[in-house]
Amino acid sequence: MVPFFDRSDADHTWAREQWGRAPVPLLACEAVLAEAAYLLCAHAGQPGSELFALFECRVITAPFRLEEHARPVAHLMEKYRHYDELSG
Repeated sequence: MVPFFDRSDADHTWAREQWGRAPVPLLACEAVLAEAAYLLCAHAGQPGSELFALFECRVITAPFRLEEHARPVAHLMEKYRHYDELSG
């Protein structure tokens, strides 16, 4: 998401082309939106307001709600916890 908004990013043109082809609404999650807003501010000196404007007009949506899926997510985390142990 960051290269789409950051004209100085080397991948800006590519990102704009990809967004033009993507189905609307684009699916994301709150963590991705928060990270993109942070990176836009910290590395590109831009406010995240443009990003959140697209969220408000439903060009981007975040349909996943952890509170609705907490039990299955916890189950999957437990099921695959040994993969994290293998990498460390």
